[in-house]
Amino acid sequence: MSDSIRDNLFYALKYRSSSYKCFLLLFLLKRVSNDRRSFSFDELSKGIVVEAWNYLPAFNGPLTKVDDIFDLCLDLIDKSNNMLTAFSSEGQVNRFLEMIDDVRLVKRIHNLCLYAPYRLDTNNTISEFLHGIPDRKKNKIIKELSHHYDLFYVINEKEIVINLEYVNYIVRNRFSLIEDTKTFIEERYANI
Repeated sequence: MSDSIRDNLFYALKYRSSSYKCFLLLFLLKRVSNDRRSFSFDELSKGIVVEAWNYLPAFNGPLTKVDDIFDLCLDLIDKSNNMLTAFSSEGQVNRFLEMIDDVRLVKRIHNLCLYAPYRLDTNNTISEFLHGIPDRKKNKIIKELSHHYDLFYVINEKEIVINLEYVNYIVRNRFSLIEDTKTFIEERYANI
C-alpha cells in the first residue's frame, strides 16, 4: 500500500499544466499531522504562495504558459511597500497575506485553488475517467469521486480532509517526501 500512496501523491505532478500542484503538495507535506488533517481553500491558496516564495529568487519568469505565481509574487512585493522582498521568510509572507486587502490580489490568490486541489487529488483511474471531459466540469466530478475512492483527501465545500492512511504515510516519510518534491520542482522548472 505504501508504494501506491507514494505513487498517488506524485501522480498529478507529471502533468506540466501549472506549478500550483507542486507547491500545494509541498505545503501539505510540511503541515499534515495526526492533529492536522483539514485545510480550507483559503489556507491552501496562501500555502501555494508561501511555498512558491521560497523559489522566487531563482525564478527567471513564469514557470508555465498558464502560471500566474511568478507575476503574483512580484505584484505582492510591489503592493507590500517594502515589507516583502524575494528573500522574505515564510513568516513574513504569511503575515502579509493575512493583512492584504487589495481585492484584485486576494482574488488572484484564491484563484490558485480553482483547479489545483482538485487536480492533485487524482490517480490513474480517475484521470482515465475524466479524459475528454471539459475542465469546467471536472472539479464537481473529482469532488464527488473523492468521497468514494481512497484518494489523498476528500474535497468538501472549500475544504479538504486528508485521508488517514495518507496522514500516517506522510508522517512516517515526511523528510523524503519533501526532499523528493523539492527535487521534482527543481528538475521540472530548470530555471530554478
